[in-house]
Amino acid sequence: ITLIAGLDATANIAACAIVAFVLHYFFLASFCWMGLEAANIGHFFILKHETILTRIRYQHLSAYGLPAFVVVVTLISTGGIGYGTEHYCWLNTENGVIWALVAPASIILVFNMIIIIWVLRIITAGAEQKVAQTGAVKQSVTKVRDSLTEEERRDAQGNVKRLLMLTVMLGPTWLLGFISSYFG
Repeated sequence: ITLIAGLDATANIAACAIVAFVLHYFFLASFCWMGLEAANIGHFFILKHETILTRIRYQHLSAYGLPAFVVVVTLISTGGIGYGTEHYCWLNTENGVIWALVAPASIILVFNMIIIIWVLRIITAGAEQKVAQTGAVKQSVTKVRDSLTEEERRDAQGNVKRLLMLTVMLGPTWLLGFISSYFG
């Protein structure tokens, strides 16, 4: 609602700055939640045990507290200048305030990509072991596919679905936004 209603409400400078401030916070909080989810997934796949639910309090503190800290420090250090532009209620790109969003988001996206690649390697390593155990390493792809049981095929399809869910959940689609803003 804030994005749709307030992005182009530049008539009132104070309201525009508040909209930009709130959007900055919400976007950072979203990225922090993606980073925490990547950490949870990495914890589950890499360390092979589920996350302890008592950590949820610390996750909430991190996901909402760190963005608040970044936004408040940015607001104080810039004196509020940079929240809102002539055309949009967003972070100013001319004085570098946009980096208060881009830098943390980039760090989180790199972390998430590392986790996705790591989990993908774990998933594919399991499939490679199954193929190697059947002695099908030197066979053609068709023969390997034909030698898989129905359960192994379902497992492979499930792994592909999990990878797609990870991709959506951990935000590599945001990379398209970074690329489009760079070339746009």
